[in-house]
Amino acid sequence: MKLRLEQLSSHLKQSLLPIYVISGDEPLLAQEAVDTLTRITHEQGYLRQRLSIESPSDWQQFAEQTASLSLFSSKELLVVQLASPKIGDVGSKTLRAYAAKPARDKIVIVVTGKMEPAIAQSSWMKALDKIGVIITLWPLTGSALMQWLRQHAKQLQIELTPSALQVLIERTTGNLLASKQELEKLALLAPNTLIDERLLMACVHDNAQFSLFDVIDVALAGDLRAVVRGLSKLQAEQIEPTLVLWGFTKQVRELIAISQHVTDGVALDVAIKNAHVWASRQMIVKRAVQRHSLSYWQNVLSLAAIADRLIKGVERGDVWDYLLMLYERLAGVELIARSEFTA
Repeated sequence: MKLRLEQLSSHLKQSLLPIYVISGDEPLLAQEAVDTLTRITHEQGYLRQRLSIESPSDWQQFAEQTASLSLFSSKELLVVQLASPKIGDVGSKTLRAYAAKPARDKIVIVVTGKMEPAIAQSSWMKALDKIGVIITLWPLTGSALMQWLRQHAKQLQIELTPSALQVLIERTTGNLLASKQELEKLALLAPNTLIDERLLMACVHDNAQFSLFDVIDVALAGDLRAVVRGLSKLQAEQIEPTLVLWGFTKQVRELIAISQHVTDGVALDVAIKNAHVWASRQMIVKRAVQRHSLSYWQNVLSLAAIADRLIKGVERGDVWDYLLMLYERLAGVELIARSEFTA
């Protein structure tokens, strides 16, 4: 029987089969599947044991453990970690023999890495499929990754905005273990709080990385010297230019949205509050909007495309010099000519 990981819990509520095979290159997902099986079987009196198979000789120990009774429990859950899904003739023969006559008081979990198609269709896999469950784990992307993060955040009693979740994905580059660790950190630092991307950056990253928002704020305040110092610090700390550009474009888009509402006749203070600007930042945002027109901010945002091309290597130039120019525009001044960065 083939199941997806998200189907495992509902399956276990209905029945327990003699063997479960968990394969894939996502160790954290594999551990979650094993933990789920361990929890459910423990409730039914199974004692968990472990076995690592690293060489052909280890299969003899598998045969002995699956044949003998536990000293502490009449029921046993045996978690078998394969060093490789290429188990050879000895492993294949041992598993096929067990599949033909599984122990009535045992449940076996076989955990291994990603299987090649030939192994997935091997005789031993077909034998285990007939009596048990096969779960193939795939890397989480898109909506599946978002849902996984939401579920784990809910378990930790925290909630992240969609934009905060996206930033978390970008900063952990799809590493599930890193994502889980950051969520656990957020649960400690900001419990029972709706976490937006700004708060996430404050909690997840170190002070140097969080200073990105300090640079944005001093730019909004028109403090050019502080902008230069702040960007120099970010560069020295090896902060990714992509993150610095992201902070810039996010802020400028906020200014554009507020300016557009003001142009449409909405009072500036109301437009700022509707944009959910933090109270501590409302004054500097207000001054920035008053300092320049809607068309100015739209033009400033258009310049960000060049920085993106510099980061990707499509255009020639020093990306940090260009980022400085962008933040100078955010501060309301222009010291570096755009032409210096065009090919």
